[in-house]
Amino acid sequence: MSTKVPAAIERVPTHIIHIIGSMTSAKDVENLSRTCSKLRSKLGRLVWSHVLIHGNEHDLISKLNILGPGVAKNREKLGFVRKARILLTQERPLVSHGCGDYEYEADFPIFLGHQHGALPSAIIQTVGAMSTLKSLILILRGMADSQRNEFRFSLRLSPVLKLEHLRLDAEKDLTNTVLRQCLGTSLKALHLSRGVKSSSFKLAAGKFKGLEMLRLSLDGNMATEMPTRSMNAQAIKDIATAFPHLKCLILCEGPSNHPTGQRYTIRTPTQRQAFQRQVTKLADALREKMPELQRFACTLWRKRLGNNIAIEAVGPNDNQTLTDQDWEPFFTELMGRITDGHPLIQEVCILTELPRFYHWNSGTTRLVIRGNKRSADFPFGLEI
Repeated sequence: MSTKVPAAIERVPTHIIHIIGSMTSAKDVENLSRTCSKLRSKLGRLVWSHVLIHGNEHDLISKLNILGPGVAKNREKLGFVRKARILLTQERPLVSHGCGDYEYEADFPIFLGHQHGALPSAIIQTVGAMSTLKSLILILRGMADSQRNEFRFSLRLSPVLKLEHLRLDAEKDLTNTVLRQCLGTSLKALHLSRGVKSSSFKLAAGKFKGLEMLRLSLDGNMATEMPTRSMNAQAIKDIATAFPHLKCLILCEGPSNHPTGQRYTIRTPTQRQAFQRQVTKLADALREKMPELQRFACTLWRKRLGNNIAIEAVGPNDNQTLTDQDWEPFFTELMGRITDGHPLIQEVCILTELPRFYHWNSGTTRLVIRGNKRSADFPFGLEI
């Protein structure tokens, strides 16, 4: 219900209202916009700057139809949107995988209805009407084949997406279609849910040379772990060749497809020496190939490390449980070696077991434990 607002407030210039609104929370802006029609009109741009639309297929169709650009009032609202998140969701249990050092959301199929053309059309029309859109998150895993075909066909006929930030979690064919529709010169931050060797990565590599922030989820099909997929010096070189101006690189690892006996471990003195050489190659690659890099994140599963890696005095077969305090010197030294000599790097994170990671910030290393086990929350994230 609207309340009586002093006339003086209604006469405040729009740009002053926007400044006030930008300094308050989204909830407060929404409440303020309800006080009177003039404030609602002036704050509309702020209220609609960020939009989240989520649900199963039928929920999304319903919500997107309500926002349909066929109505003039809706077109005005959609024109204010600068950040949009569209999430096709369902209940997905966490599944333990492999040797227990990784948990992920299982990709069970989403059983969709028969309105195969309705959802793609609703998404594309709504996004197309967001004329000032700069940031887009599309989580569309589980679309039926007929829906994906319709989405790809319709998107090719829509306007070019002039985005600065993009996160995609969809089947490869959808991901490739969206990437092709993006303006190559404007994109600064990209989060791909596929691995370095995928066609999506190759497509992005040829198009977004000005990219500054990249987050890749490396799948389990990488041919080598040296010492891990995300600490592989050759992978760093490949990424640097594709994106020469990266300032932030986050490499997440999915479950390994290597048989348990072939997974990378560091237990013997020979393995320890090989690991030290691989870390040197990683540091050299970061320093020489990514001189503009400021933030880097990767994975080194602690369960694959023998106790003699943390404490050289114990044997490789020693099975005693070491504390975080026992491991801290090893990871502190590791951070120092990775960052040594790099001209700009300020932060490094190494995920050791969900939800624990070591965080190096300008010379100081600390263990961080987050309140959940979602790998998607591994820092620093792309704030999009």
